[in-house]
Amino acid sequence: MVGNERPTRVARELFIDERDTGLRVTWHPEREFVVLSVWRDDVCTGTFRLPIEDVPRLSALLASVTGHWIAARRPRPAAGGGQEGSWLRAVLQRFRRLSA
Repeated sequence: MVGNERPTRVARELFIDERDTGLRVTWHPEREFVVLSVWRDDVCTGTFRLPIEDVPRLSALLASVTGHWIAARRPRPAAGGGQEGSWLRAVLQRFRRLSA
């Protein structure tokens, strides 16, 4: 370590799927990339270095997928605009009055 440099805290997450395969995501600020590594048991079976410039593109894809997943699970309003949508209309109307 040189001068006033402080050790960088590593940001890391581990995701485990139904096959007990792990995906570890580790941010390396000193190299400006995120490492995606695949783990089986305690063995790393592969890595990918994602440049920081590509992280927004990956994040956008994940956000889009999440949005589609949420929309697919949202209860559909009853025919004729039942109670499900009425609270949203009321909130929007109140917001419009307050911002006018």
